[in-house]
Amino acid sequence: MSDKVAWITGAGGFLGRHTAKVFNAAGWQVHGLGTELSLNSTTEHWGFASFNNNCVTTETLSQLLSETEPHVVVHCAGGSSVALSYSHPEKDFNNTVDSLVTLLEFIRRQLPRTKIIYPSSAAVYGLSGAQPLSEESELSPCSPYGVNKLIAEQLLKSYSQSFGLDTRAVRFFSLYGCGLQKQILWDACNKLQNNNYLFGGTGNETRDFLHISDAAALLLKTTEIPNSDKYLILNGGSGISSTIAAILKRLAELSGSSIHPVFNGTVRSGDPQHLVSDSSKAKALGWSPSVTLDNGLNLYIEWHQNLHGKQ
Repeated sequence: MSDKVAWITGAGGFLGRHTAKVFNAAGWQVHGLGTELSLNSTTEHWGFASFNNNCVTTETLSQLLSETEPHVVVHCAGGSSVALSYSHPEKDFNNTVDSLVTLLEFIRRQLPRTKIIYPSSAAVYGLSGAQPLSEESELSPCSPYGVNKLIAEQLLKSYSQSFGLDTRAVRFFSLYGCGLQKQILWDACNKLQNNNYLFGGTGNETRDFLHISDAAALLLKTTEIPNSDKYLILNGGSGISSTIAAILKRLAELSGSSIHPVFNGTVRSGDPQHLVSDSSKAKALGWSPSVTLDNGLNLYIEWHQNLHGKQ
């Protein structure tokens, strides 16, 4: 049994379960805390030594601690939808901020030497220009989701500075990959099946797409980084800017369709025009994306077709 132990909260979610798989492959013993482990798959398939089907509370964390002591906690629990943060702002706050406070207090009291790794979001940057965003760029979130992520980052920094906890956050840009049943690629694949390729926005919005396996690999990389200041923030993106129109056109081409995306010009609240990462800081630490966008899109198309019974 490995002497490296990781807890992952939000372990049943898209990022949580892929992180478990990457950590397990790297020799970690992984224990999950979360709900809704989907895809009708087993916990063993995702690399969990154990899986506690519950939310983050002091009681569930105490139960985990009675069974195993972690070196690292990857806190994937929290809100994951800009739209939900508008329709249910209190729920998004509770999921993101309250769950993190519960974890931080537990670590402060019970496990002060344990590293906390937090997947944050590029939503903390908010409305920005077309230039790549560095960790030092202005933070101006434009949605409740982004505000709550920024509050979470501030809590991590505060607990590091005030109580000496080792906290690390990664601001992920547009994550995608097999298993993600929401957001633009899921919507697009469904629309391709119905030959109805109509979307909101203008198509000129730029995004930085990062494959989920590369995101999980970056979270793993942060466990290896000596951090004398005990607070670290990194961007997690490919550094490649793509317009939504170009992404959707390429997705159709790879699917064997000649259809072109059509945009209605209506921009949703909380959707910045541009979000592209300067990930040079993460790359300088020895991490770099390994999945090209074409390869990632092909994998997603194949998964989507298999999910719907098409070969």
